[in-house]
Amino acid sequence: MSGRSLALVILACAAVLLGSGCLAGGAAWSDADSGFGGQASSPATVDLEQLSIMELAEEVGARNEVPADLLLALGWVSSSLSPAAEGHGECTPGSSWMGLNSEQVARASSLTGLSPEEIAHQREASFLAAAALLAANREQLSPHADGTADARWWPVLERWSALGEAWLEQELAMSVFTVLQR
Repeated sequence: MSGRSLALVILACAAVLLGSGCLAGGAAWSDADSGFGGQASSPATVDLEQLSIMELAEEVGARNEVPADLLLALGWVSSSLSPAAEGHGECTPGSSWMGLNSEQVARASSLTGLSPEEIAHQREASFLAAAALLAANREQLSPHADGTADARWWPVLERWSALGEAWLEQELAMSVFTVLQR
C-alpha cells in the first residue's frame, strides 16, 4: 500500500471513530468536491492543480479506471504533453495537453460537464476529459480492459483519433504502445 493510500485509510478510520463519518447524512459527492464539474471525487478531495503531471495522471486515471501510464503515453504521442500553440493548426489538428480534436472536446464536455474552453486550456481539465473519453470508449469496445495498460486497450486506442483510416488509427495505437514499452 502506498503512503498516500495508507494516509487515506487512517483518515477515514479516524473520521469514523470520531463519529463524524465521511459524509454526514449520506450526502452525495458534489461537483464542487472534485474541483471540476461532472466528476465524482474520492473521499479525500485532491487539488489537481497542485499535482505533478505524473500524480495528475495517477489521480485522474484512478477516478476513471484508466491506467495512468496509458494516459501519459497517449498525451505524449498526441501533444508531447504540452498545450498546442495557438495559430498553428497545420502542425496538429488537436488542442489541449492531451491533443484532443474538436469532436473529442465536444464529447468530453458532455461526459464531464467541463466547458470546451477549460478542456482546451487547462492541463487538469484536459486530463479529466481524456480519461473520461477513454473510459467511455473502453465500455463500448473493450469492457474487460482494466487498470493495466495491455492489449485489451488496443481497440480503445485505435478508435481514439476517429480519423476514418484504419491504418492511421492503428499507427496511433502502435505509437502509444511503443511509448509504453520504453
